[in-house]
Amino acid sequence: ANSETERKVGYLVACNQTMSRHGNRRFHDMVCQCMDERDLHAIIGEMHLDLVNLAEEGPDHSDEKIERSFPIEETDGTGMVIVSASLIGRTGMALFVAKEFD
Repeated sequence: ANSETERKVGYLVACNQTMSRHGNRRFHDMVCQCMDERDLHAIIGEMHLDLVNLAEEGPDHSDEKIERSFPIEETDGTGMVIVSASLIGRTGMALFVAKEFD
């Protein structure tokens, strides 16, 4: 029942210049199963910085994707949320995608 095509996905777009973040409720709800609000913002900032640093290493790295996985606290470590991030061109913006796995 939980095939890849049916899996729910959460999205967040973060802008480096304005520090603004726009995401859907699902992204927030999924990731907040694993951490609190403060940690969520810290992780987004950290991943975004990692992407920017990678892109500065040269054009080969400008479309890199990074992933982090976080255990869902209520599942005794069996459930997991994976957050992927990649830069959107040279805009200073990054797209974050969260997927839940059991």
